[in-house]
Amino acid sequence: MELNGKTALVTGASRGIGAAIARRLAAAGAHVAVNYAGSKDAAETLVGQIVASGGRAFAVQADVGGLDGIRAMLAACDDMFGGTPNLDILVNNAGVGGEGDAGSLTQCSEELFDRMIAVNQKAPHFITQFCLDRLRDGGRIINIG
Repeated sequence: MELNGKTALVTGASRGIGAAIARRLAAAGAHVAVNYAGSKDAAETLVGQIVASGGRAFAVQADVGGLDGIRAMLAACDDMFGGTPNLDILVNNAGVGGEGDAGSLTQCSEELFDRMIAVNQKAPHFITQFCLDRLRDGGRIINIG
């Protein structure tokens, strides 16, 4: 996979699957936006690892569970990637689940349920919608579920 000159945005990229995706895209040559909601240290560590390996990446804090966070994240990407269209790869990876029994059918609270819907369903829809004009010809959208 050769991605030199390409740009990528990975939501929920500070750890787990998102971090692995960001590392792989950067290793292939993409300039990667590493989105995180609250794991600043993890996101900055990941960016540092990517840069130390010769890649290009930057961290962008945004809670994608709301439109204001999504808009702020994309504005930061517009600044770093320059102009529009400016995106080649969008990976909707951010996700929320309950810890232990909290996410179970019998124990999940209304607040957690609303948060899961906002991040797991609403966010990919609106991020994709807002990125359509940002995607370059041949761009790709990947949804992790």
